[in-house]
Amino acid sequence: MPAFSRYNKQMTDTVVALVPLLGMAVFHYGTRVLILTAVSMLFAIIADGVFLLLHRERKLKHHDLSVIPIALTFVMFLPATAPYWLAAVGSAFAVAFVREPFGGHYNTLFHPATTAFAFLLICFNTLCTRYPSVMQSLPLDLVVTTVPLYTSPAYRLMLGGAESIDLLDVLLGNFSGPLGTTCILVMACCGLYLMVRKTTSFEIVLAAVATVSLCSYFLPRLLTVSPLTSVKLELSSGAFLFITLFIASVDNGEMQTRLGKITYGVLFGGGVMLFRYLSKIEMVSPFVLIIMNTLDHRCDDYGRNLVAALWWLLKKGKQLLLGLLCKIKKLIIFLWNGLFRLIQKFVDPSEGGKKP
Repeated sequence: MPAFSRYNKQMTDTVVALVPLLGMAVFHYGTRVLILTAVSMLFAIIADGVFLLLHRERKLKHHDLSVIPIALTFVMFLPATAPYWLAAVGSAFAVAFVREPFGGHYNTLFHPATTAFAFLLICFNTLCTRYPSVMQSLPLDLVVTTVPLYTSPAYRLMLGGAESIDLLDVLLGNFSGPLGTTCILVMACCGLYLMVRKTTSFEIVLAAVATVSLCSYFLPRLLTVSPLTSVKLELSSGAFLFITLFIASVDNGEMQTRLGKITYGVLFGGGVMLFRYLSKIEMVSPFVLIIMNTLDHRCDDYGRNLVAALWWLLKKGKQLLLGLLCKIKKLIIFLWNGLFRLIQKFVDPSEGGKKP
């Protein structure tokens, strides 16, 4: 499938998959979510239109609606109480400074929405990481100042604490967090749709989720909770599952082999946990994804080289093990023969031993 057609299919599938998440966000927080989404899309289209004017000779080639999934994906990271100007700035930044410099359309080095959100996290951290409680009526004001805001489970994990969240609440998104990244059940269903449509790679998803699960089970950040609770908290916090299902696993054509995709997933999941162990950043997944965007084209080579290295170590290990067993065998035979000669000295008079 040509790159242009594949990208259009991915764009359409992504929008279809994000609509249910938008619906859940509207159900949880009300009309303000729709206004934030509309503002995000409007300013993404305006930014794209400005660049269309700057590239008039390529208008037909560049004119498309690919900014819609960028704007829709970006708004999923925001709190429901985010000021409208934050949605406008983020979407315009995604199009103007992340998408266009590399040629626009599908010629992007970094994912626009994720990179724009990472930029806002650095510049306006508090506005991006304080959330209202679920099912709370929110005013439609330009800036919300009358609603109490709370931190997310990712923030409390970062500080070494945790709260008890029921599994059903985790599945239904009944906890404070970004608009579209908390309802695990809906995310899983939409992610399955993308995998069935072959828009995303199930190898990347399984490898990333398995890596985070194993790390959080055997090397938990919290020693006061059970390993399974640690896995539940790590998977459901910090927008990890959202980025994995809807962004990191999208087939961009850079990885051609299954081994390369598995390698990418392991590196992404391992990078997320490494950042969580070492850093004091609440949401590390966007930053890890930016790093992985620069490495994805090498993951096929990394996978092949890793398998070759493991095979070499296995052969060397086998040789070393056989050598060690051979030496142990010789040592046992030597000790046994020495013990046998020692016993003979006591029982055989011809050898000068004592009579019993």
